[in-house]
Amino acid sequence: MPLNVTLASSLLDLELERDRKAAEAGGRTFTTNITALDKGLPADLWHGGNVIGVGSSSSSRSLTLEVIATHLIEQAGRHIEHASSKQEGIKPSVFIITPADQATSLIHQVYQVLVARISQLQERPPDARLAPSEQTLLPDAKSLLNGVSLLQYLDISGLSESLSEVFTAVTSQFVESSWKTIVVVQGLTTCVNATQRRSGILQTTTLLSSVLQSMRNVVRSSGGMCVGLLEVDIAWTSMNFNSIGRHTTVTVGNPSPTASDQDQVVRGLDTAFSSKTGKILKISTSATLSRIVEEGVDVLVAVHDADGRIDARNETRRIVEVVRDERADHTGEESALGLWAVWS
Repeated sequence: MPLNVTLASSLLDLELERDRKAAEAGGRTFTTNITALDKGLPADLWHGGNVIGVGSSSSSRSLTLEVIATHLIEQAGRHIEHASSKQEGIKPSVFIITPADQATSLIHQVYQVLVARISQLQERPPDARLAPSEQTLLPDAKSLLNGVSLLQYLDISGLSESLSEVFTAVTSQFVESSWKTIVVVQGLTTCVNATQRRSGILQTTTLLSSVLQSMRNVVRSSGGMCVGLLEVDIAWTSMNFNSIGRHTTVTVGNPSPTASDQDQVVRGLDTAFSSKTGKILKISTSATLSRIVEEGVDVLVAVHDADGRIDARNETRRIVEVVRDERADHTGEESALGLWAVWS
């Protein structure tokens, strides 16, 4: 049987053509629309085709919601322009996979951020360079929620099934090359910790790896027009001793491959704000699962309080820091590791 030979140059031409079309349609870059962050961090940090981990504590404002709000307002403008000639309903452009017990409160939070963002835009003075008819039409916050598709799960198997549903929905969207999409997974840390307690570390490791691979498949299949946001819990932790009192080894980055028990190796994130008290910033799960999460994302952004150096009474002020950036390994782009900005 003759070989089916594909020239490498043909594949390159195909990829470059895809990049050109994406650029003409508005590019692949997403944004927070938070001035301090968009100036202090690289413009291409929130890049389509990547899975971006967003680590934060329960007391922090949600950076993910800010990205979602910016995206929904932007896509609404594109829809108004596109629908002027074609009478179409709003297609979902944000897919949020969340634990079932958090779904109602989550939608309320999204709505609140949208209301605040639209209020800011309404207070902005009109652009004198544009005619009144050319000024941006702002939809109301409730109508923007029509662009959000919410999927609920109870356990890690349900999370995997939800990602399969999203893959089908998302890949069908990209017939129109200008339609950008966000896929969000919430509650992962709590979910995998519960799975480990029930099923053990080996089965949890397998299931978690499968979830992360599924999420990569979703965003990679979009030709760069989809970004994945994976929320994880992080905390400053004193790790001189583990929960059963035995001494532990503290490392930053990957632990030594010779460690006999990897869950006895406490993993810290690469942060410029390491605590003088000996605390480390880490994902709130075991060392093994933390390593899998880190290796499963292209970028990991941490939202933290510099271990209390920011006044604890000011809950609206946080450090946003890039603590992992693997894009340089497969895209040739400069790493943003170590860059940070103050979010007030």
